[in-house]
Amino acid sequence: MDRPVGGAHNLGLEDLQHALEQRMEAIERSVAELRQDWRRMDNRLWALLLLAVGGILTPIVLRTL
Repeated sequence: MDRPVGGAHNLGLEDLQHALEQRMEAIERSVAELRQDWRRMDNRLWALLLLAVGGILTPIVLRTL
């Protein structure tokens, strides 16, 4: 098995390192987007919960008045 000599071997490692760094950056961006999407979804769920509670409590309060 022949091994690359000198710079050729290093160049391959540098290419791999660069590709890995790009992939890690892409993963970090994806994670940040998922966190942002989760925050939005979490806010929507809280809004729906408040609307549901308000919808249930409003008739009860109006009947007691």
